[in-house]
Amino acid sequence: MIAGQTAANLVVVVPNNISEIRHSLHTLFAPLLEMSVMASPQNHLATLAALAPTLPLQLKPTELQLRTPHHAYIDMIPSPMLRDRLITIGPANSNTFMSQVCTIACDIEDTGQMTVWGEDWLNEFSWEFSADVLERWGGWLLTREWGQRANFWRRQRGAPVLAAWN
Repeated sequence: MIAGQTAANLVVVVPNNISEIRHSLHTLFAPLLEMSVMASPQNHLATLAALAPTLPLQLKPTELQLRTPHHAYIDMIPSPMLRDRLITIGPANSNTFMSQVCTIACDIEDTGQMTVWGEDWLNEFSWEFSADVLERWGGWLLTREWGQRANFWRRQRGAPVLAAWN
């Protein structure tokens, strides 16, 4: 324990269960995941607009989402800024990111690409992208904020900070 700390003022934050988050997201977005909706950009955008009033604030679609065809899994990312950036970089790059990194939306192998700390998985501050993810996607897709958040969580657990993001 650090000098001056007592057990009474320690807060323990543990990683959230990624598969439970993914299940919650797939339940919220079930209408979007129907094949007839996913196969038609017009159906996707109309269904997303219809779902919007029922979604938590962090998942409400942006104007760009509502007018630009994109993969439905992008809609499940609880970060409006990241959703818009993924749509802007185009389908090839966004599909690669989703299939390699986004374990909360896509059923891909969880190799630590992303950790969600605590229970509030809708709060993007609780997300930590791995050093490998930040190295590959940082700067042009993941902004400086994402690296700073990663370093915050690394400090909390006593891991070395990522110098490029300090």
